[in-house]
Amino acid sequence: MVTATNGVAPGSKRKPLLLPEGNEPTPPRAPRRLGVVGRRWWKQIWNGGSRWLDPASDLLVVEMVCETQDRISDIEKDLDEHGRYYFTKSGQQLPRPGVADVRALRAQTVSWLSHLGFSPGARSIVGAKVESDNDALANFRKRKHDTQHNVAPL
Repeated sequence: MVTATNGVAPGSKRKPLLLPEGNEPTPPRAPRRLGVVGRRWWKQIWNGGSRWLDPASDLLVVEMVCETQDRISDIEKDLDEHGRYYFTKSGQQLPRPGVADVRALRAQTVSWLSHLGFSPGARSIVGAKVESDNDALANFRKRKHDTQHNVAPL
């Protein structure tokens, strides 16, 4: 039986996906068409993923995320101005279409961000660990592990 090696020779290690600190490429300039919100997202994405994002291959997805954030901001402003609901002729109160649009655009953004490595699973693949002193789940697991190993056998 032959198994795929995904380009890794037997006995060798995979090439690390995470760049060493200090060797991050310079982030590309934000497109002029981005608004204030899109530019803020642009900066946060490139700063947050600087050790694994590739300006050559990730540029288009980052642009889509930032343009989408500008659209969400515009829709939210319109909803704030005109209200989130409207009344039909029969007196029924219904949400404006922008409410569903924002929900769908946010879901799409989450998908794109996970493709860019901004999900816990994707960060573990590239080897980027987020260390926090205030990690409630990690603290709970540590306490649970410690109490299970301190129990005397019967």
